[in-house]
Amino acid sequence: MNPIRTCAAIALAVSTAHAGTPIEWVFDASLPAGVTFERSTSRLDDSGNTIPANTPVFSTRAVIEQGAALVAELDPSQRVLAVQQLTNGLTTTLVKDINMVYLTYDTPGASAIVTKIEPHISNISKFGSGLVWGLPSGGEIFADGTILIFTNGAAPDRQAQTIRTSASTFQLASGMSLVRTSAYIPPREDGTTQSPPWFTRKTYLPNLNKTVSTIAEYNASGLASDAYPGDGRSLGYGSSDVGLTWQRLIDTDDPLLGRDLVIDAKHLHHVEPFEWWDETQQQWNIGSIGCLGDGPNASGLLLAFSDAPDFNDPDALQYPSIERRKEIGRDMLTDIFPLNPSLAPGSPLRYLLGADTTQTGIIEASIDAVEQSDRYLFRPATSFVYHDDTLSTLCAWPYIFQFDRLPNGCIIAPTMEVQGGFNPNGMWASDTTGEHWTTAYQTHATGYSGVMPVSSNRFWTFNRSGNQIASELWLVDPPAIQQSLLLGVAAEDVAYGNFFLNAVDLTRTLATGLIPPPQQLPANTAIWRLQSTTVPIGTRFDDNEMYPVSAQEGQLVSLVTWVKPGRKDLSVVGFDITHQVKLPDQSLLNLPRDKVTLDTNDWTRIVSTREVPPGGIQGVRFMLFTTDNASTMMPLDYYFTHPQIVVSDQPIVQPIPFNAAAAEDRLSLALPPLGSEWTIEIDLTEELSLALSLIDASARNLTVENQSIADTPWQGLRSFLRLSPNFTAQPTIPIDSLINDVFMPTQTRLTIVMSQTDNTLKMYVNRGMGDTDGVAVIAEPFTPVTLQMGTPDWSRVAQGALHRIRVWPNTAMDLGPAPLFVPCPQDANADNSVDVNDISYVLFRLGETGDPLTLEGDTNADGVVDVNDISAVLFHFGPCPTL
Repeated sequence: MNPIRTCAAIALAVSTAHAGTPIEWVFDASLPAGVTFERSTSRLDDSGNTIPANTPVFSTRAVIEQGAALVAELDPSQRVLAVQQLTNGLTTTLVKDINMVYLTYDTPGASAIVTKIEPHISNISKFGSGLVWGLPSGGEIFADGTILIFTNGAAPDRQAQTIRTSASTFQLASGMSLVRTSAYIPPREDGTTQSPPWFTRKTYLPNLNKTVSTIAEYNASGLASDAYPGDGRSLGYGSSDVGLTWQRLIDTDDPLLGRDLVIDAKHLHHVEPFEWWDETQQQWNIGSIGCLGDGPNASGLLLAFSDAPDFNDPDALQYPSIERRKEIGRDMLTDIFPLNPSLAPGSPLRYLLGADTTQTGIIEASIDAVEQSDRYLFRPATSFVYHDDTLSTLCAWPYIFQFDRLPNGCIIAPTMEVQGGFNPNGMWASDTTGEHWTTAYQTHATGYSGVMPVSSNRFWTFNRSGNQIASELWLVDPPAIQQSLLLGVAAEDVAYGNFFLNAVDLTRTLATGLIPPPQQLPANTAIWRLQSTTVPIGTRFDDNEMYPVSAQEGQLVSLVTWVKPGRKDLSVVGFDITHQVKLPDQSLLNLPRDKVTLDTNDWTRIVSTREVPPGGIQGVRFMLFTTDNASTMMPLDYYFTHPQIVVSDQPIVQPIPFNAAAAEDRLSLALPPLGSEWTIEIDLTEELSLALSLIDASARNLTVENQSIADTPWQGLRSFLRLSPNFTAQPTIPIDSLINDVFMPTQTRLTIVMSQTDNTLKMYVNRGMGDTDGVAVIAEPFTPVTLQMGTPDWSRVAQGALHRIRVWPNTAMDLGPAPLFVPCPQDANADNSVDVNDISYVLFRLGETGDPLTLEGDTNADGVVDVNDISAVLFHFGPCPTL
């Protein structure tokens, strides 16, 4: 059943270009001719404005982009450590090959012949584990040709070092010199310490006119403290004179930091220099900011201000101000990427945060001399809750090792996971402003550690595949922004009472007008502030009221509210949301809890959703419980928007008007005469769900739906696309379109092809502009006359922003080989017959779950082997169809 990935993202664009001129409908701030749009109620747009019934909503933040295309890749034994275009115009690349480093003045991997420039033989013998300079692990190249090589495992104490050389002296015996040895000596059982490329960076400070290089010392298991036995250590260095001299900028063994500030300093992930205007001296001075990584009590940012304009004077590094800036244990960071590294009066430092172990999306942090403020640039499409009373882990969400900006202005954020997880790995890309993000490419491996710009639109990545780290060369252009048509699902907003009215031992304050609401909501949105420094763990702080809610089996009931910590400088207690529903027999049923643990100072949309159990419900109560003891240092202190209870038939993402029933957006397109062969392409930014159908003159239809897998019926995390024709004897046809592909709003291109040459119907999809997946089935002739963004009965509609629909009449485009689907999934034991042996095959595997495309015994492709699979076998008894 497994379809195969057939071609790279760029191939789809190439195939399209050779197919002739299509008929095109572009949804850019207006409806094109031939389109019918219906919605029976008003809806909110993405700025919180009310849009009347039957009036389309256009997203102002829909991203259109060409995606990333793979240009070349190196052998896994070779890895690009640094790249730079020199002032003489040559592009110089530092490459590691096992234990040796070499230079090249062209693009390694992009041409058949690569000219290697190797170090002098006397220096080659110094590189290697346990040797004088150790193993190369990273590097930097400056525009003047200066080269820094970062090593690990140098003899005799296996320390990390920095070697300085240049493009002109690289081949000389005297052309390399040792300029830094780490203060850290790893314990014998702790392995070596290194400064990998994704934890180093050059940053230009415009007012000081300096390019500063920084290093974070790293060990996967954490550094061991000398001052605090049993604890970790965070250690970072900086050089403001092109690598000649180095200073320790952050060292948590320093008593000025101490364990009162950094409880569990496992290791540092990044150090960034910044410049700040010193009013006393009336000059620009330098500083550094570090992000702590991993460890339950090691999250946050550390600031250090120097009273000098460079790092050359050790006496100037007195750390007059060092503060933790985030909630303890809530937001572990892998990167802080500078958007504005200059702290001038009225102009705060601005950084993008690369989160680790959290589901935050992309956040901009603004830091002034007093506090940090956060602002979401994009949010996850999924609900911001954790299930089964567990926090997310490194394997649960993608995280960002290293941002970087290309010369064309596009910011690239490669994501990765340590193991196969629940969300897409790949590359996220922004437009030149850094405000609008999309997935530029999705990979089927474990993702990318870092990125290194080469030229205007090219960059190297560190591609992780198992334990190997390979280098790949990519091309990407900045995304463009289009005001695309915003499509939404039907939902009923049930009238809600006075939430928090009966909360115990809490101060409940109406804060409407005192702070601005989320930008997605109207300015007069009701806001409440709840505060307490005394309530113990397990305290309920809801209104303890059962609300009459009528919902049928299979529908979804959600509590929707926006939450913002009331204090930016301290941690706040977490809380659980629990659903209690009233069944038709008046009994009460407690549903599983959602854990809410915020890791940002901005508004966060909380959607706690549960599927209605068999028999339906007649009421619902949402109960909130504290998960920590409130105190002065960690209070219960939140702003809440007035909550909503929402009933819907499919997951919701878009804001729903208060006290209203919002109908789905229905869109139909009258297709031109297609002929016996045709190709239809749909481009959209999909959020949680995708549904569309093609309908012919006799009401036969072909439906494509986003189907969930196993235990995520509403989250849209584990999903695939299902092609369902009702005009042949073929069964439902699943297509692997990347598991968990909608963590962030993802550009999707869906192409359906009818070919009379081989009597096949083909469906291709690439989400996030990654590889194209395809599947083909034998099909009778089918010529649709209507394209509908939703199922034929409108039970499910597309959710997201529709960009473009293109049609090629009389053309069956070839987008690459599409595996032929054998229409007998109920033949579990593959003996070409559906019989009692298949029932035995299913029974032996009852209870197993997994990918429906590979799960043995899953005859109905729902991701779980259960009694429904036995029913599917019984319903299809007999020999398998022959093709």
